[in-house]
Amino acid sequence: MTYLRGFENLMIDMATEDPRLQGLIDLLVEHNQRIVEQYVSMGVDLMNLGEDLGAQSAPLISPAMFHKWITPAYEKLIAPCAEAGMLVALHSDGNIMGLMDEFRFAGVNIINPQDLCNGIENLAREVKGRFCIRLDVDRQKIVPFGTRKEIRDLIEYEVRTLGAPEGGLELICGVYPPTPAENVDAVLEAMPARPKVVRAWLRERGVGTLTLKKRGVALDPDRFRQETGRLTGDGAATFVLTTVGGAATAIALG
Repeated sequence: MTYLRGFENLMIDMATEDPRLQGLIDLLVEHNQRIVEQYVSMGVDLMNLGEDLGAQSAPLISPAMFHKWITPAYEKLIAPCAEAGMLVALHSDGNIMGLMDEFRFAGVNIINPQDLCNGIENLAREVKGRFCIRLDVDRQKIVPFGTRKEIRDLIEYEVRTLGAPEGGLELICGVYPPTPAENVDAVLEAMPARPKVVRAWLRERGVGTLTLKKRGVALDPDRFRQETGRLTGDGAATFVLTTVGGAATAIALG
C-alpha cells in the first residue's frame, strides 16, 4: 500500500480511518488471493510472505492499528494455505515484537525476524515455542564489522538461547557490503557441526568429558568424537548433533 499511497499518506489514511482505505486493501487482497490460490493448486509446502513492518526499535504502526487494517487481510490470505496443510512464513525487517500476537492470530507458522534489533532474550521469552524462528543473524554490526570470535559467540548464543533438541530454529545470514570475505568464512565456520570448532569451544572451557546425543542428522557420534580429539579438562559438556536451517549443527546443552 505504501507504493500506491506513499508512506506518509498511508499513515494518515489509517490514523484518520479514511473510508476509502478499506476498498484499497480489499483490491490488494483480491489480487494476492489469486496468487495464493495458484500456489495452493501446485501443492507447495511453504508460503513465504515478505514484509517490512518494523523500524529499528518498534513496529511502524501500533498493534491496535495493525489489528484493524492488516490482520484481517493476512487471515484471508493465510486461510487457504492452512486448509491445504501449507506452512506460512513471514519475514520482516525491524523490530516487530509488538506484532507477534497479530501474526499468531492470523495463522503464521514461521517468523523471520532480525536478531539484535528485536532482542534475543525477547525472542526467547515471547516467540520461542509459539513459532518456528527463522532467525536473521545480525547484518548491521556483528557480521559486517565484528571479529571472528564475536561472530562465533553471537551464533552460539543464539542457538543456545533459541534452539531446542526438538527443533524450532533456523538460521539465515544475509551478506551485504562492506562485509569482508573473512567474516563470511567465520559465519560458515560457526554454523555447521565441525569437530575443530567444537574442540576449540571445549578446550576454552576446560571440558574433558563429552557426551554426544543425535537427533535427525546423518552424523556418526563416534566418528565425530574421534575427530574432536583428545580432551584433558576437568569439566563435562553435552552436545546435541542435529540440523539447523538444513545444516548439521552441534548444540551445547546446559
